[in-house]
Amino acid sequence: MRIPVWFWTFAAVCHGAFALWAVIAGGLGDKLVNLTLIDILALGFLGTLTALPKLTGKIRFQNDAVHYLVAAAVFVFFGLIAISLAYLAGNTAGATIAAGLFATLGWIYSNYNTNKNQRVNHTISILLQMRNSAEYMKHRKAVFERFPTQEIIELTDARELVRGETPASRETSDSLTYVLNYFEFISVNVIQGNLDDTIIDSTIGGIIVNIYDFAQPFIATSRDDDWGRPNRRLWVFLQQLAEEYRRRRAGGATTALAD
Repeated sequence: MRIPVWFWTFAAVCHGAFALWAVIAGGLGDKLVNLTLIDILALGFLGTLTALPKLTGKIRFQNDAVHYLVAAAVFVFFGLIAISLAYLAGNTAGATIAAGLFATLGWIYSNYNTNKNQRVNHTISILLQMRNSAEYMKHRKAVFERFPTQEIIELTDARELVRGETPASRETSDSLTYVLNYFEFISVNVIQGNLDDTIIDSTIGGIIVNIYDFAQPFIATSRDDDWGRPNRRLWVFLQQLAEEYRRRRAGGATTALAD
């Protein structure tokens, strides 16, 4: 499992705060037990946050704002502890610590805005590429030439496409697979927080729902027979995102996506 950047931020803040405490209050050796305890608590806390969506059965959407807020809150908490200890020790280190605290909070906020802007720019770039992609348009056209009404694929047609019994069915199957893979790529990046959810939902959210509904029989058949064996992971992120966007359009509860 990939450990998120905010995990290391949290751990580094814990180490830094207690090391600073040791310098101010003296007795570094006496603090090693506390430092080890904080490491264990941090691992347990962050492990719980990482596993919680899976334990509750919810979609694991990344939320950068929460990560940055957690990092800032933890930093402020331990920074205030260090300032309090400096004040109780009767020295002037508290002012220096406070200045560093505010500077670091400014850096956290700036870093969050930078990442958010980069995500928006990347999302717009992906959408423009989609509109200008001759390859995508070629495969999309091939699919809807076979199914001009764009209604849900019949189960018999889905089986024919998956088996590739004729050259025409193999060509259509390849084109539909390309289109589904394209939206799977977009879906996984939205879910992981690499693309801006709000922009994707407001621009092609309806297309994502419609293409998933249209291809559901093909997806189900492909999962049962993926080169002679079942594969339940095919287009799973597309399914998750389409179901989430469908809930939104129905006015149901939503799952928090990346800010």
